Amino acid sequence: AIADFALLRPRSKMSTFALKFTVECSKTRPGDAVFVVGSAPELGAWKPTGALSCTTSAELYPQWTSVTVVLPVTSEKVEFKALIMAADGSKPQEAIWEDLANRTLQMPKNTDGERA
Repeated sequence: AIADFALLRPRSKMSTFALKFTVECSKTRPGDAVFVVGSAPELGAWKPTGALSCTTSAELYPQWTSVTVVLPVTSEKVEFKALIMAADGSKPQEAIWEDLANRTLQMPKNTDGERA
């Protein structure tokens, strides 16, 4: 799976920012979905049961897109990975994790040049 992200809109003083994840993954089977899990609580704090789900359609497959998530700018980076598991979130213990090193999202600085 290849995960990319896009900064959507900065919030006031960049104390938070909004983004969507786009994942290209053709390894799903019927009933599966792609999720993004990571170090931030908003990404499940590395627990598949709290991962951010992504959706696709017949026209967009194998591209999967998450809903917009708002992350606080509280540290220098957020780590994340894509995973595949049952679309309804059941059987998280059977999740198939992306077989790469953790991906890193460098957090932006606020307008004062400091981490929020």
